[in-house]
Amino acid sequence: EFADNLKTIVQLVRGFHGTPILITPRDHRIFDDKGKVYPFFGDRSAVVRDVAAQTQTYLIDLYQMTIDLYNQLGKSESDYISFSATDYLHYTQKGAEVIAGLVVNALPDNLGTYLVEILNQPTKP
Repeated sequence: EFADNLKTIVQLVRGFHGTPILITPRDHRIFDDKGKVYPFFGDRSAVVRDVAAQTQTYLIDLYQMTIDLYNQLGKSESDYISFSATDYLHYTQKGAEVIAGLVVNALPDNLGTYLVEILNQPTKP
């Protein structure tokens, strides 16, 4: 059902001449006893990757990017990303900015003009 729903969303976005972009789920920041990130959403991410390939849709593999980031930083150096060692679902302000940066930097180049407009908007304090 998940794959079918993603395909429907892609078709709907294309139906109004939008540019669909599929993003895999980010991984949890939970480390195994060897100090590496324990992969949680491999199956779900594989479905998103398959749908992107089948529908020729842009894909941002946030799952792999977060695993790579967490493994590169390690457990203690990545602590700033989450609110606490036991809360791996919610980001701190800095953590949210880092994860959002991964997504923004992975967006397709042909969306650049739209991104410039968004990024140049004034932000609220």
